[in-house]
Amino acid sequence: HGIDTGDAGYYFLPWDGDANALAGTAVPEDTIRGALARIRGKVLFFVDTCHAGGAVGTFRAASRDLARLA
Repeated sequence: HGIDTGDAGYYFLPWDGDANALAGTAVPEDTIRGALARIRGKVLFFVDTCHAGGAVGTFRAASRDLARLA
């Protein structure tokens, strides 16, 4: 699952996650983005979660390009 909190960002919620305790039970988008940034080369990360559109984060302005890629 995924939860878009708006200003606080997007969280990936595992099967045992708690939407009321995201800091301790979910993985923030920034953590995933940081791990992907450390990979040498180009990276594609496909997100298929509830509210996955919120995972686009700062790339919302590039939505047309993302739609073409899809």
